[in-house]
Amino acid sequence: MEVKSWEVKEQFCFPQSFGVPKEVKTINVTPQYFHEEMDNMVHINGIYHITCHVEFEEGEVEHHATSEFTEIEDLDLNGELGYFEYAVPMSVEISKDRIQAETLPTVSIETINCKAESDGIEIVWLVNCEYETHRPKTEEVVAEVRQEMIEEVEEILVLESSSHREAFVSNEQQSPRTVQEPVQEQTNVTIKNREVESPAEDDSELQFIFNLEDGYTKLSFPSNNVLK
Repeated sequence: MEVKSWEVKEQFCFPQSFGVPKEVKTINVTPQYFHEEMDNMVHINGIYHITCHVEFEEGEVEHHATSEFTEIEDLDLNGELGYFEYAVPMSVEISKDRIQAETLPTVSIETINCKAESDGIEIVWLVNCEYETHRPKTEEVVAEVRQEMIEEVEEILVLESSSHREAFVSNEQQSPRTVQEPVQEQTNVTIKNREVESPAEDDSELQFIFNLEDGYTKLSFPSNNVLK
């Protein structure tokens, strides 16, 4: 249910022969209308029917050069109490798409305020227009929910696919470094070991030479048991 509200204001003045408006005794505003569908619109046409009793007193009525007052000449006067009726045009348009099928808007009057002054009376009323809003069919709702679920699943799949691709690329980039680094470390260790072991072997040979005594020795060896 949706409600649209607005105010309508009307001002009325009367012939001087009736005197000055003193008080509005009774006031009633009744909407009278009919519906018409045209160009995808629902038209509400009719009138606000006003019935009013006004009490008058003696005095001069003030007149303004420019006035928005509607003059009421046909007034039933009974002593100091006058009665009149008036019709204010009504025209409302609502988009047909906004109204639920097989329903029609309604127009009602909520509040009426009025006041009497030396130059006339003023009436203000609040109008409410109510109508049932368009509700989608069950099939349409189910289709919309299904489509939303499909879109959410597709977004999740895209995110997961992107995450797996990034993880694979990252592993491919890191794998060569993981294999090469131990080889390089092993090579360094081998070279260092060689650098440490080689000076030790050279020092041993030099030490053997340094330990030899100076001079020479003449030795005789038998050769077929013949001495020369």
